[in-house]
Amino acid sequence: MKFIGKTFLTGLVAAVPIVVISYLIYGLTVTTETVLGEAFRALPPDGWYRPGMGVGAGLLLIFFVGLLMRTRPVRRFYGGTERPLYRIPLIRSVYDAIRDPFTVFSQIREQALHQTVVLALNGMRLIGFIIRRDLRDLPATTRRCACPCVT
Repeated sequence: MKFIGKTFLTGLVAAVPIVVISYLIYGLTVTTETVLGEAFRALPPDGWYRPGMGVGAGLLLIFFVGLLMRTRPVRRFYGGTERPLYRIPLIRSVYDAIRDPFTVFSQIREQALHQTVVLALNGMRLIGFIIRRDLRDLPATTRRCACPCVT
């Protein structure tokens, strides 16, 4: 019975993240197609709309927001609207959990992700990416590390 439970739990741990991510992608795609697809059905002449145009418009909208975020006034405005979110504890944790991975991976050069490291710590092995080599711009308290590889 222990074997069955352990095997089921292993399968659950492997399957749940895949199912959740698939569901989120599916839900985002369907929602985008529904909302933006309705706008496409209303604007151009009849018969012009094709399935998938809403998703395409969503991708273009995200690209346009990215272009806007490259301008200083929009970044300032965004920072000003973002600050109040960090004052609300529950919203802050969820917002950080969603935003941090995107922030890290958007700032890392692609070739840096090809360098991986394995760190043995308290009997565990941790896998990570080398994302920076120069730590001089970090505060001194952040730079302290027990491992000899980081100075």
